[in-house]
Amino acid sequence: MPSAASPSGGVPPSGPSRSKGPLLLVALAGGLVVLLAAAGVAVLLLTNGGGKDDKAGAGTSPAASAPATEGGGPAPAPSGGPPQSGAPAVPPASGAPAAPPEGAPGQQPASPPVPTAPIGPVLRGTGITYQLVQQDEGYFEGRMIITNRTDEPMKTWELTFTTPGAEVKNIWGAKLAKGGEKVEIKNLDDAPAIPPGGTWDVQFGAAGATTTPEGCKLNGKACGF
Repeated sequence: MPSAASPSGGVPPSGPSRSKGPLLLVALAGGLVVLLAAAGVAVLLLTNGGGKDDKAGAGTSPAASAPATEGGGPAPAPSGGPPQSGAPAVPPASGAPAAPPEGAPGQQPASPPVPTAPIGPVLRGTGITYQLVQQDEGYFEGRMIITNRTDEPMKTWELTFTTPGAEVKNIWGAKLAKGGEKVEIKNLDDAPAIPPGGTWDVQFGAAGATTTPEGCKLNGKACGF
């Protein structure tokens, strides 16, 4: 009778072949861990790089606007010039006084006064006219206009008259040789000659009652009014 085959007579599967499945799983698990670790490192690097960029951007943003300077530098110079003094550049023109100072021989202005409209009747004589131009309480002014009716320039002239109740104290356009009630007026030394047909204005101011000149004479001849 043939002997039964021993169980060991066949070729059983080797041991190592049985452990291939677990090893494969271990290898896969290890690779997955490596991949996850690499991914984590990459994410960490990206995150750190972005933070650095944000910090760099945040650090540079204040440089865009210049901060206000505090002290240190001098204040900017004003655009205008230095302040002017209190005195005006051009002094105001002084007006003519209402009651001018008393006249004195040789100290009267050469220019005739500014013509004003007469406030009374105009008295016309021979080569001379008289006009009342101002009248106040206790003071009046009169103007005499001399006309040269000769053919020669009138270089010198003399005018005399009286003012009863009033004293002549001021004179314009001539020289007050004698004031008071008995008046004597002469041409100024530096006044130009009156040409033929020309005129010259003389104005006087008198204190007292308003009156018309009496006994008027021009160069020794009656004025005719």
